[in-house]
Amino acid sequence: RSIERWTAMKININRLTYATAGIEITRKCNLNCAHCLRGDSQNMDMPFEVIDDFLDHTQAIYHLVFTGGEPTLNLDGLRYFLDSAKRHNVFISSMEMTTNGTVQNQDLVDIIRDYNAYICQFVYPEYRGSFPITIQISRDDFHDTDYEKSYQWYNDNLSDYAQIRYNNNGRFVLKSGRANSIKYAFNQDNSLKKIQIKTTDNNPLCTQKNLIPVFHKNQVVVLCSLWVTANGYLHSRMYATWEDEDNNPDDIICHVRVNSAQDIVDAIEKYNAKKPFCIQR
Repeated sequence: RSIERWTAMKININRLTYATAGIEITRKCNLNCAHCLRGDSQNMDMPFEVIDDFLDHTQAIYHLVFTGGEPTLNLDGLRYFLDSAKRHNVFISSMEMTTNGTVQNQDLVDIIRDYNAYICQFVYPEYRGSFPITIQISRDDFHDTDYEKSYQWYNDNLSDYAQIRYNNNGRFVLKSGRANSIKYAFNQDNSLKKIQIKTTDNNPLCTQKNLIPVFHKNQVVVLCSLWVTANGYLHSRMYATWEDEDNNPDDIICHVRVNSAQDIVDAIEKYNAKKPFCIQR
């Protein structure tokens, strides 16, 4: 049914389909956690122009992830992304956001409610009871917050529109940013891999390739997770400091302000040169 609903839309086959798209909606944060892999927060929100530039060449996002910083510190950006997705007629089938839970107001409730209403146009009606949106409350020893009270507020106010869960990932500390000083932090695999693309004419190695359908001759599906930074650059990974994110050209695919989706495909092919597959042939 979700495919039927999508194909009933006005399809533009010259736009990209993303399996997972991460949006760094802000670099602001109201905490100063010792384990933050990003480093010190920055007074930067994703400009509305970057949101429009990205969605200009986007047909569908199967899993939309908002990151930060603390994403709820840019409610205007979250609202604008939804409004722009509607204008661009972008199919979205699920959304996820992890928060420190400190922002608790009606504006946030209204935004999540509206995302749920928009996404539920496309997902199976029988799945609506489980919700296509997941909001995770960070739970670890580094956040100077009462995460149980935060969870209760989110559950009381948002459980009609989203699944509310705890996120325990902060207990597994990556050696990056402020966490470089934590003795038990572990090193991450920083090796870059090819970004796999699926079309009607190719058969990629990716084990997830059959989860995203291709039903138009010129449709292009980006199977690997890609991330849009607050300043508009397309990256293949997000576990890095902002300084590394901005200054390491090997990590950058291209800026989202391009003339066509083909420009992004060409940039991905250039990025892939001499990089290994994540799955060996």
